[in-house]
Amino acid sequence: MIFELWRYRQALRNFIVRNLTVRYKRSLLGLVWSLINPLMLIITFVIVFKYIWQRPEPNYSVQLVTALLAWRFFNSAVMDMSASVSARLGLIKRVAFPRLILPTASLAANFVDYLFSLSILVAMFVAVRVTVDWDNLPVALAALVIQIIFTYGFGLILATLSVYYTDVQFLVGSLFQMWFFLSPVVYSVKDIAE
Repeated sequence: MIFELWRYRQALRNFIVRNLTVRYKRSLLGLVWSLINPLMLIITFVIVFKYIWQRPEPNYSVQLVTALLAWRFFNSAVMDMSASVSARLGLIKRVAFPRLILPTASLAANFVDYLFSLSILVAMFVAVRVTVDWDNLPVALAALVIQIIFTYGFGLILATLSVYYTDVQFLVGSLFQMWFFLSPVVYSVKDIAE
């Protein structure tokens, strides 16, 4: 599997670039949208959960943004991966290449978006003057690697299923919306226990 991706790395790179350029094609701001979309989402959630529900935790907005950006990456990557193979069936029938390239390129393109959106988090860290404990950096990087592996595996399963059942793509969108509100992204586990 990894050797196939390495052998076709040029095709993989082309698909990643294509996914990124098609996403922002014919838009004035282009890649800046990878900052604007999460920023608008973050502003909405910070207003709701920091000012309307008035969460007492210190630096709650930074915690919320960290969780939201991670969730947004997972959600958009899996959604794109689930449709990646079935959307290009015509290409698959004409050109011989490993099918694994398509979901991998979707994951990589969403990861690039995620990296751009992390600049918002860095700006918040600076603005709110959050003290960073650099000893936790290895734990954060390990969590990121685990998230990428989980996202990749989950996305590959859904991409395979969506080739046979197109309903999977519609179901995933609905289930992810439910999953977002059922997981402690915008609230803590302590809120459930109370």
